[in-house]
Amino acid sequence: MKKYKVIVIGAYEDRLAKYDDRYELHPAFWWEDVCDCSFNEFSFMWSAKEKYKKCAIACALSHSAVLHKIVADDLKDVIIIEDDAIVDFDRLSVLDEINEPCYIGGKLMAPKISYHNSVWVGCDLPEIRADLATGINEIDAERYAIWRTHGYYIPNAYSALQILNNIPIGKKRRALDADYSKLQKKQIIRKFIYPAISTLHIEDAKKGFNGSKMTDNNYYY
Repeated sequence: MKKYKVIVIGAYEDRLAKYDDRYELHPAFWWEDVCDCSFNEFSFMWSAKEKYKKCAIACALSHSAVLHKIVADDLKDVIIIEDDAIVDFDRLSVLDEINEPCYIGGKLMAPKISYHNSVWVGCDLPEIRADLATGINEIDAERYAIWRTHGYYIPNAYSALQILNNIPIGKKRRALDADYSKLQKKQIIRKFIYPAISTLHIEDAKKGFNGSKMTDNNYYY
């Protein structure tokens, strides 16, 4: 079995890294530290509030910082999670067969996201889930996209650099979920593990900038 490094993007006193030495903390960018000038580098819906924009930018910058660390330190077999997620360490061996970026958690969404009454419209989840195999699956970008970046695997510096070199897709960056969904369409991120190895810790997820109504830990995406 590979030796996996699990990096948590979170606060300085993150509960995971503090009480479990299998997790390594990478401090996140704090949304209040995001400069208004950063808005020019990102694209948002016209109705997005300032705090949401800053939180989304901080999230994107935090993930990019970890990817840059992987490149700079030539790290291998890295799992990146957010501080509202946990990892099922007993199932990590399924990744031993993979040598490319791979989701280990997330949320199934429609391949083209429609906005309706302030809710992202999803896809036919029961039908899609019925077609999934236990273990490694190929993302079918024509039927769905995987959103939420609370758990994914980066095998090496080359894979991290490939992601960094392909963001933004277009003139401006978007929220991380949107940029990563485009990486799926370009087949830079092609695979995911089902059911999820990284699931949401609901109590913490509810505290997130976009998760006050969160009830699903996303075990089944």
